[in-house]
Amino acid sequence: TRTLLTTTSGPPCAMRRRAPTPGWPRRRPSRQIHRSHHPHVPFGIEKKGKSFIVHSLGNFIFYQPQHYWTQRSYGVKFLIEKNDTAATVMLSQLYPVNVSMQTKRLTDSLEYSKLIRRTQQLSNIDLSHYWN
Repeated sequence: TRTLLTTTSGPPCAMRRRAPTPGWPRRRPSRQIHRSHHPHVPFGIEKKGKSFIVHSLGNFIFYQPQHYWTQRSYGVKFLIEKNDTAATVMLSQLYPVNVSMQTKRLTDSLEYSKLIRRTQQLSNIDLSHYWN
């Protein structure tokens, strides 16, 4: 059996604009998807070899209207293809959301653009064709 996903809780870094320390997932190099959480704001996505590192999806649970970035986030869809010998992980889509008491899809074009820009600045791969 092979584990494809790891989840790690990083230190709180709520309003920090840069992503957590690069390279922290090296502890589990065989994993293909790494997802960290805790900062309550969205960070970027890195690709290292065959692995994807999603530093933070933001604030899906706690409603914190006092901070701009705690109200914006995105969902990630991965496609996993498995055959007899291996599994391949591919980034499929990113879904922008507005976090509130009832989280819903982000539809305001200006807010959508800000989220795309922030996420891209904090990523090491081109995410432009994954946004839905």
